[in-house]
Amino acid sequence: MPPLSRGSPFASMLRALFVVLLPIWLLSRGAWADETYTVAVTQSPSGASAGAAFTQQPIVTVYDSAGDIATSYDGSVYVALSESPTGFEVLWFNGTDVTEDGFPGRVYFVDGVASFEGLYVNDQGSGFVIEFIVLDDTDATVTSAESSEFEVSIGSAYQISLSTYPGSASGGSGFSPQPVVAAKDIGGNTVVSYGDGQVTAYLVDTEQNPNPTGGILRGTTTRSMINGLVSFTDLYINEAGSPYLLAFEFSGAELDGTTVVYSNPFAVGIGEGATMEMLETVTDGYTYGGVAFQVQPRIQVLDAGGNLLVDDSESVVEVTFTTNPSAGKMTPEEYASETLVSGICSFALLSIDKIGNGYELLFTLKEYTASTNSYTATGITLSSAAFDVTLGPPYKLVVDTPAGGAAAGGSAFQQQPVVSLRDVGGNIITTDSTSVVTAKQVESLSTVKSISINTQSAPEVRVVDVYYKSSAGSNSGGSETIFT
Repeated sequence: MPPLSRGSPFASMLRALFVVLLPIWLLSRGAWADETYTVAVTQSPSGASAGAAFTQQPIVTVYDSAGDIATSYDGSVYVALSESPTGFEVLWFNGTDVTEDGFPGRVYFVDGVASFEGLYVNDQGSGFVIEFIVLDDTDATVTSAESSEFEVSIGSAYQISLSTYPGSASGGSGFSPQPVVAAKDIGGNTVVSYGDGQVTAYLVDTEQNPNPTGGILRGTTTRSMINGLVSFTDLYINEAGSPYLLAFEFSGAELDGTTVVYSNPFAVGIGEGATMEMLETVTDGYTYGGVAFQVQPRIQVLDAGGNLLVDDSESVVEVTFTTNPSAGKMTPEEYASETLVSGICSFALLSIDKIGNGYELLFTLKEYTASTNSYTATGITLSSAAFDVTLGPPYKLVVDTPAGGAAAGGSAFQQQPVVSLRDVGGNIITTDSTSVVTAKQVESLSTVKSISINTQSAPEVRVVDVYYKSSAGSNSGGSETIFT
């Protein structure tokens, strides 16, 4: 190929192409890639109140290597919270957590300047620092800068919130823990300087959340706000059931945010035994000496809210006397203690032998301890109403004084017999002055029988045992007479 002349058209075309392609090649080789950019926070954030946008939002400016504002810079800047009091605080950009994917805290440069709007932090504290990371048009990191350190203060009271939810509950016993309602700023920080208004607690009863038992929230249900808190201390519900829902409503002052908050649904269980109650008592029927009470005691064991201890079939109730005017004895002794069946104790066959006025029974609840296989008094007792034990119907004759000092010949006994008519309990029927007792002689060995002992065949006879058994129908005083 012959050499090209400088003035040929082909040479001119090559030179033109070289002029165009050389800069591109040099850029690809980094020959002109020494343009560097810097960024500065030309307006730091300030006026930070928890939950509210900074009153002074940050402005970031990008500069070229000559120190001039890079007005033609085609890129963006995004933010991150580089320092905070605990390291767990969050920087928000118009309601979005800036740590989420996709650079949600991004602002594009316009004429070399990026102006933020809507940045805020919910948490109160000091030592916050924001980092601004500059990206090019391919989202590659170019440079970064940090704001000056700033503080986020607690805002004004905006809403209420449950800071302590009501804890476990059993019938008639207070919640543990008791609920606490706090006045919060828009960022959710307790405004301890706030002391206006009060909060009322009540049970929700709606179609969506009905009151399961119709129970009542008891205790002091309205309390005043003090140092940003409303602390309840004695709330409880008597009626066991679920699910209950509590509402807490603020009143007495103006708040722009939430003024009614709700607990989580919860159950009120059956608590420990607290009281006993008579279902049936001896005063409901007759009480005769020695005769089983017509109406035997029947007792239910309740928790502090009046709920029956349906799951208790182990505890026992023991009955003794509160008042025993005649030193009476309660029988049968083995029936003086009965085990609960689903929270109810039913006594049977109990009676008192001696008549008297003003008897009172004492019932004591004892709970079972499996580890020791024993029963321990709980301190829960119940006394019956006073009642009288009266004479029962005649039951038997009793010889109180036997005949004595008898002599033959028709002489009167020196000690005449005395008999009494008694009821089952052994009480003399003092109300009977009309019945007649007849005394008669019964068949006796001394008058109708003789004993002969033949001693011819033995030099000595020793009587070891002699007895007489009457024939049927004779000796009505007894079936057998024994001599030893």
